[in-house]
Amino acid sequence: MKKTVILLLIISLFASCAKEKYGNVRQQIKCTSEIPDGKQKIKLEKRKQELRYTQFGDFVTSVTPTSFIGKLNMVRFFRENPDDTYIALVGGRTGQGGISTDFCINSTVSVIPELCCNVYQNPDGQGGYFKNDVTLEYLYVNMGLEVVLELPEEYNNVFDTNIITTGLSALNGPVEELREFGDDLKIYFGQTDSTFISHVNLFDTFNTGLHIRSDKFEEWTLTPPLGGKDKTILSTIGFIIDDIIHVYAGQDNIPYTSDDVIVLEPKYWERMYIDVDISEN
Repeated sequence: MKKTVILLLIISLFASCAKEKYGNVRQQIKCTSEIPDGKQKIKLEKRKQELRYTQFGDFVTSVTPTSFIGKLNMVRFFRENPDDTYIALVGGRTGQGGISTDFCINSTVSVIPELCCNVYQNPDGQGGYFKNDVTLEYLYVNMGLEVVLELPEEYNNVFDTNIITTGLSALNGPVEELREFGDDLKIYFGQTDSTFISHVNLFDTFNTGLHIRSDKFEEWTLTPPLGGKDKTILSTIGFIIDDIIHVYAGQDNIPYTSDDVIVLEPKYWERMYIDVDISEN
C-alpha cells in the first residue's frame, strides 16, 4: 500500500510538471502618434523650422492630419536574412494578412505571427517560439497610408470641401524623387547609422521599388518563455504626425488659391520609430 501511495505521488508530480512545462508567447502591435520622449520632441521642433521645399513657392502653413491610417501589408523582424530566422507579425507566407490601424488613436492589436526557423509550436498553450535565444537585427515594414486632413478655413471658398482624404502617392506626386514609392512605403530598420533612400535592394525577398533605410531600431533578443509563464511582446510602431502636411503657395506664389501645393514634409519617414517591450508573468 505504501509503495502504491509513493508511486501515485510520483505520477502526480510528473503530471503537474508536464502541465507547467509549456510557456505562452503573445504578440501585439501598437500604432501610435505619440512623441516618445523629451529629446525627440526638441528634435521635432527643430525639424519644423529646417525642413522646407523650395520648388513649390512660399511656405504657407502646416497641418496635422485628423486621421493617419497605416495599411500594414508586412511587418517582419529577422536576424540576417528574411528567409532564414524571422517573426512575421503581419503578412507572413501562411500567417495573418494585412491590417489597417489609425496612428491617431494609439490602437493596439493582437497578432498571431509566423515564425521560422527552429521553432517550437506550443501544443498546450498560445504562441510558438524559438527553441533557443534569437537576436533580431532588422525590422521590415511595408505599409500604405490613407490620410484625412482639414485645410485652414481660408480654403473654404477655394475648394468644394476643405476636408481631404488621400493616399500616399497623391501627396508624393509633385516630388520627383518619391514618385517611385507608389502607394506603399518599404522601410528597413536596423544595421545602419543613418536614414536614406536606397536604390539597392537589401535582400532579394523584397525586391520591388525603392526602399528606405532607417537607423531608428535597436536589435533585441527573444528568449523562450519559462515553463508555465506568459511572455508578451509589444512592438510599437510610432509615426509622429504633428504638422507633417505642408502647404505651399504654388506657381502663382499667392497663398490660399487653387494652385497651392499640399505635400508631406520632406523626409517624412524619418518621423517613424520602433520600440519593443517584453514582459513576462
